[in-house]
Amino acid sequence: MSDLAQNITQTNLEAAIEAVLFVASGPVSLSQLADVIGRPSQEIEQGIKSLEHHYQTQQRGLRIQKYEGKFQLTTASE
Repeated sequence: MSDLAQNITQTNLEAAIEAVLFVASGPVSLSQLADVIGRPSQEIEQGIKSLEHHYQTQQRGLRIQKYEGKFQLTTASE
């Protein structure tokens, strides 16, 4: 595991997930996110749930859409 991966905090994890989803050309699997960010899938999944919660409770214009086991950053429909 890299030094970056060892020193990542929850906030940094969420920012890393958000950044990868933002630049991805299409939906990204949990295992792809884990590989790119260098953290276990369980941590990535928890980070996604936390991001989803922040987006909804802070009335942000973004959402994370899950389809067929892959994630994509989208605009909120509301």
